[in-house]
Amino acid sequence: MKKVLILIMFFSVLSYSAGLKSGLYITDEPQFDSLMINYNSYGDLKVFKDGKTVFLSVKLWRDTGNWKAGNTGLYLLELQDQGDGTYYGKNNLAEFYIKSLDSDSNEIVIDVISMDMYSKISDSRIIMSDRETFITEKNINIVLRYSRGITNAEEKEVKDRIETFRKQLESKRDNKS
Repeated sequence: MKKVLILIMFFSVLSYSAGLKSGLYITDEPQFDSLMINYNSYGDLKVFKDGKTVFLSVKLWRDTGNWKAGNTGLYLLELQDQGDGTYYGKNNLAEFYIKSLDSDSNEIVIDVISMDMYSKISDSRIIMSDRETFITEKNINIVLRYSRGITNAEEKEVKDRIETFRKQLESKRDNKS
């Protein structure tokens, strides 16, 4: 009996994957800034089977009454385990930390240091104008909750979405300079 328990424990340790729980994490509802009226954010995080590779999709919206702005960001990167349930991710488009808040509810928070984003601004006054720009967002926090597992098809879709997003950002950066 002891040999069976030892074998079970041994294989459990071998099968343990360091990193976040694989699956889709989502925001349950918009998260507002301190003004509570003009800024909200949505996000989802896909953690792949290795528990280290992640795909983060973020949308930030502002509405002042005079104009609306929607910022979008898509990021694929590998996380580094910092210990204590904290992970760090950085590439040429984004830098952020992911922290586990509560293992029972599977909540995590993303603390954004900076993110390059694609922005669309609409002027809602009498003369309508749309503008697309490249911007960098800083110091954003997004709370996400585990929703479900992800499929192999979702992992494949990520690469196409990332390539399209990179091309949009490069185009906007080139136009800005």
